[in-house]
Amino acid sequence: MLKDNKVVKFIGDKWYIICFVLGLAFYVSYVVYGFVEIPYESYIDKFYMIEPFYNGTLKFSDLLIPYTENGMLAANVFFLFNLKFFHFSVFAESMMNVILVAIVGWIAMAKFANIVSPEKKWFYYIAIAVMTVPLFTSMQQSAGGMSLQVRFGLAAFVVVSYMIDRFLIEKKGNIYYAITMVMIFLSLDFFGSSYSFSGVPFICLTVLIYVIGERKFDIKSLLIIVAYFAATVLYFFEYGFFNIQTQETRVVDGGLLQKALEFLKNIKSIGKGLIYWNGSCLLGRSMFEDGHISNNKYLFVGAMFTVLILISLVIYFRYRMYKITLIPIFWMGYNLMLYFIISIGRIEMIRSLGEAWVTSSWYTVHTKILTVSVIGIYLYYFNNLQGKAVLFRKVSIAIVHVALLTLMAMGTFWSLVRVPFEKANVQMAQSYFYVESKEDLPVGPDGNTPLFKDQETSWTAISLLRKYHLSLFRE
Repeated sequence: MLKDNKVVKFIGDKWYIICFVLGLAFYVSYVVYGFVEIPYESYIDKFYMIEPFYNGTLKFSDLLIPYTENGMLAANVFFLFNLKFFHFSVFAESMMNVILVAIVGWIAMAKFANIVSPEKKWFYYIAIAVMTVPLFTSMQQSAGGMSLQVRFGLAAFVVVSYMIDRFLIEKKGNIYYAITMVMIFLSLDFFGSSYSFSGVPFICLTVLIYVIGERKFDIKSLLIIVAYFAATVLYFFEYGFFNIQTQETRVVDGGLLQKALEFLKNIKSIGKGLIYWNGSCLLGRSMFEDGHISNNKYLFVGAMFTVLILISLVIYFRYRMYKITLIPIFWMGYNLMLYFIISIGRIEMIRSLGEAWVTSSWYTVHTKILTVSVIGIYLYYFNNLQGKAVLFRKVSIAIVHVALLTLMAMGTFWSLVRVPFEKANVQMAQSYFYVESKEDLPVGPDGNTPLFKDQETSWTAISLLRKYHLSLFRE
């Protein structure tokens, strides 16, 4: 009788949509509550475009100056859009970040919700609810400035991996294929940062294996690999990375080969860091940084989740989930490669600050698609278990997911506890935008002002905002 109830039926049919709306509402509330209009730190690195934009001398090449190792085209274009229509609003960047989080959340929830049978089972409701937490948790923080490019890159990767998955599995037609190929180039050469290359190896390898497994020559599928190769070469030409002697275009300080050697020398620390990384998927950074959990307990959670990841991979292949979707392999592979890219590029940080450094909240926005993939595999597995004989497995899986929900809720709670204090600190820094002279900007031991730039750069930034009535000076 309960199943025939219209309200119950509506909730069941729209469950993932309901969870998406609730999750997004929570994330928007978090962003709005913690928001402070303050264009400091990496925001200031874009200010070189303000004067040329308003006097009409801005060139397209000015948008192709990379930030450390990251191309910034999408974020720079959005910066100009922000200047044009909002007189540079930090809030506009925060809302763009919300849109990107929503895109990733919607694709993830819709994809995994639709892999189960039409007759929803009770675990479906648990799994989708648990999946909502990592997608919209405050542990991933909000983003603007240079960080926005990373969010663009992640969202673009999620979109293009979804499109490739549908092309291979559902055998989509020529128009869909052409759009997918265009999106590959956009995902790297417009939206992409150096982190975006994390998705390339596993997508190309999976496509190659898929073609071999089909036992027929498929030129369209193989051209996906060619497109990624071409987009990669274009990216390096686009941002001048082949000219490694140019000041703005040095790929990595100290040389890539040297970093690779350091990586191999510290392979034990890299392995331990991976356990921390997996732990951060559930716990984030705040509760660890603020001392609410010990190193050993954090590592235990990381080890536990690592085991769940490995089991999910066994399930994925044993139950031939790859015939339904390749998304878990794409997204889990992205996370693994991202961890190694970060470890190679930031090996000095790991050596000086310890393996737990990789739990940084900067990376939680990436690890969420790993968590969602694991949950999605278990949802598929549960949906394929039949009969009362497997009741123990079903109950065990449900208990595990309740534990995952509890751990992520703890991580989210402690990240929220910090928000009022973080907001107060940022508001304190905001007051320095109203000083009357460069000398009024205090300089710390690191040579930076409270705006996280040197005194001259900070004062130039403030002067530009005042001159063109931007951000804090819009009114």
